Amino acid sequence: MLKMKKMFDDNDRVIYIFSPEGSKQTVEILLDKKTGKVETQKPKERMDNIYIGHAIFALKKMAKKNLFPDTKTVAWY
Repeated sequence: MLKMKKMFDDNDRVIYIFSPEGSKQTVEILLDKKTGKVETQKPKERMDNIYIGHAIFALKKMAKKNLFPDTKTVAWY
């Protein structure tokens, strides 16, 4: 599970930070609304790619609906 928090949103892009459950480490993820391109900041410490992948997938789903909530919890099993 991971938590996402919106940090910035305008007509061109939206930026979230996310952190895995139980971790204080955060990673920034940016979506260019016009191109759909997603960029992530490189984690300062090692982070499993599964968290980054789930954050990207969640952000792309939000973009498809054009809904960008202030916070989002992403869970999987």
